Amino acid sequence: MKIELAHIVLVDDDSDLRTVNGFFVKELGVNQIATVDSVKAMFTYLDLHKDSEPVDLIIMDVMMPDLDGIKGCGLLQEHPAYQDIPVIMLTALDLDQTIEAAFENGAMDFLTKPFKPVELKARIRSALKLKSERDQRKQREHELFQLTQQLISRQEDITRTSFLDELTGIYNRRAFNKALEDEWRYAYLEQRQVSLMMIDIDYFKKYNDTYGHQAGDEALQTVAQFLSAQDATTLVARYGGEEFCLLARGQVSIQEFFQLAEGLCEQLEQIQIPHEASDVSGFLTLSIGCVSLYPSDSLMADLVAQADLALYDAKSSGRNRAKLYQPSISE
Repeated sequence: MKIELAHIVLVDDDSDLRTVNGFFVKELGVNQIATVDSVKAMFTYLDLHKDSEPVDLIIMDVMMPDLDGIKGCGLLQEHPAYQDIPVIMLTALDLDQTIEAAFENGAMDFLTKPFKPVELKARIRSALKLKSERDQRKQREHELFQLTQQLISRQEDITRTSFLDELTGIYNRRAFNKALEDEWRYAYLEQRQVSLMMIDIDYFKKYNDTYGHQAGDEALQTVAQFLSAQDATTLVARYGGEEFCLLARGQVSIQEFFQLAEGLCEQLEQIQIPHEASDVSGFLTLSIGCVSLYPSDSLMADLVAQADLALYDAKSSGRNRAKLYQPSISE
């Protein structure tokens, strides 16, 4: 900080001393010097200038009526806006307890009257230098904090984006795999089943061929939002292409889960998204395969494999329906 740019406040109830000390400060080249006669007047001045012209240094006498300088220094330390302003205490009391009390209440420096002008000037230069260094350090810390927050936010955005399907805005296969791992672990500890649906849009290639790929994208988005809106206790993800998966979060009976799957088939057809090329309906429909397994009895890969088998069963038996995985006799 250039010393001529410093903003200094002199606090002393003696008007003559305020004038003399102000003269010494001005000799340093300081242009902005304020003088007040009490701690109360000091706070009034600080409040008026804290936003436009913050104070850089306070030079305060110890012995003053009402509130002495040591108490005033302590009050500065309690105020968030003023606790970093350095304070040089002046006193005629050359007592150890006075000096100790001044430093305990936050004074940066201490001068005993009478003092040499050169000594006051040296203390002022030192205080302003330390203040400037501290301000620069705080600014760097603030900038580093801001940069860190930006990096954290950016990383969170990247992470969040990496788990979302770009077209539909719902979770992608990567997110599903992570959620399935977590759910499988929780279910193992809680000794309960994990339930999964594999969902396929019927005759979707014919839909694209008939209506175009843009309409196909819009249909995928509609189905994604339809599935996501059904149950807050489930996780819906786009598994790939026109295939989606729905994972139950927490305990659910296989009967309730299968009823949910049947309801999804019925409700999507009722939305009546035209599909004139479909061999099963005049509207867009779903085929769904359901399965529930205990992690203690099966592998996680079995859950997806068996849901796929149930989906194949739904499609091979006419589509627009849900099927529950039923093991064959050989299994």
